[in-house]
Amino acid sequence: LESRMASKLDVFGQPEEVGEDELKNISLFADIMGENIKKTGESLNRRINEIHALQELGGLSAFQVTARSLALTALERSTAVTEAAGGVIVFITGKHGVCSLKKGEGVKFKKNQHFAYDDFPWQETLEQNRPLFLQDEQMVLWQSHFTPSCSHAAIIPFGRFGSTTAVAILAGEREKGWDETTLEFLNTYFLGIGNALKMQEIDIQKRETAHELKIVLSMIKILHANPSESDILAIVAEKVEEIIPYHWIGLALYDDANQYLYLSHSFSKFAPEIQTGQRIPNTTSLFHHAMHSHETMTIDNLMSERSYFEKELFDISSILEDEEI
Repeated sequence: LESRMASKLDVFGQPEEVGEDELKNISLFADIMGENIKKTGESLNRRINEIHALQELGGLSAFQVTARSLALTALERSTAVTEAAGGVIVFITGKHGVCSLKKGEGVKFKKNQHFAYDDFPWQETLEQNRPLFLQDEQMVLWQSHFTPSCSHAAIIPFGRFGSTTAVAILAGEREKGWDETTLEFLNTYFLGIGNALKMQEIDIQKRETAHELKIVLSMIKILHANPSESDILAIVAEKVEEIIPYHWIGLALYDDANQYLYLSHSFSKFAPEIQTGQRIPNTTSLFHHAMHSHETMTIDNLMSERSYFEKELFDISSILEDEEI
């Protein structure tokens, strides 16, 4: 502050006579000093708010909050601390994206707006996974994505979850510019948000894996009791449902002597009882296709597949419509 004051005093010049314009110089000096004190106070206040936001983030990540509520808090706090004109958080998966959250009007994305990845203007930023800060002349290229009053913006990828990338976009007006410390805060803050969301994802996966492991161990314990073949299959079918809910499980066996495939077991809590022992056709059966391909087969919508024999085993329209097999 002292250095800035000294530089300002150089413009005053020397009066021709003692006392000439002295009061004017004193008044001007007081105005400049007051303006600098005001700016310094605003900067300190912003730093304090940034520190509070980072402290709050540490507390939020410790609680069992949802990913959406955590992202919403991040957007609200970051726009408030930086005095941004507006901001959005978008999620991009593959070739598609959606603007999930929006605050203010500075960014022209609409809430719940869907868009193609090819139309997203900052693809290189996402691919490099590095923040991009736009100011003054850099904004000219992207001004159509922001309101006319905005002179600076930040595009910050802050999390990758499987095939989905989360991106925060904030924009500010010229009267409330951002300095290097503000940009550093935004980068650090959203990096913390991304880490918190990643930890939540890992925690969910950990609980799911623990649940599945518990089921597998219980199955092993039961199998050690040497149950009959039918009991084993019934136990497996019951335990599988605790991991992957299903409508029906069928087991087909191949009769080597007579060289045909037949339905040996059927398990379902919802489908009508299906007669076991019936022969399965060679050409129109999923069982046959899987046996000869030696691979797992997945059909997203069995209703769209008109020829499979398995559709004839039960009332397909009431059970398997829009279901996977």
